[in-house]
Amino acid sequence: MFGKALINDDYHIVIFHTTPPRAIIDNEEYELKTGTLLCMAPGGVEIIVEPTKAKSPPKYVAISIKRNFLEEILFKIAGNKTMEAIIYDKHYSYKILDLLEFFYARIYLSG
Repeated sequence: MFGKALINDDYHIVIFHTTPPRAIIDNEEYELKTGTLLCMAPGGVEIIVEPTKAKSPPKYVAISIKRNFLEEILFKIAGNKTMEAIIYDKHYSYKILDLLEFFYARIYLSG
């Protein structure tokens, strides 16, 4: 995460609850904010996170979803298995958080 390529086999979603430090993602600078939804598809992404002097680290939720599992869901919903590699500054709604909580509970309770 500090100037090295992040190689993902799975999908990773990060939801920021506070403003994180400035980040450079694939040579583009981003000022992510509270409420930003960041989605990384499988493959390599270079992420550089700027050091911060904040008193506390940023608060966020990181979710990892197995590639085959998500692609099966995407195929059933949208008719294809692809997902945009990175989504920047797409603000989530509380409905998304409710759906993620329901999704997590469903998977967790089903074993």
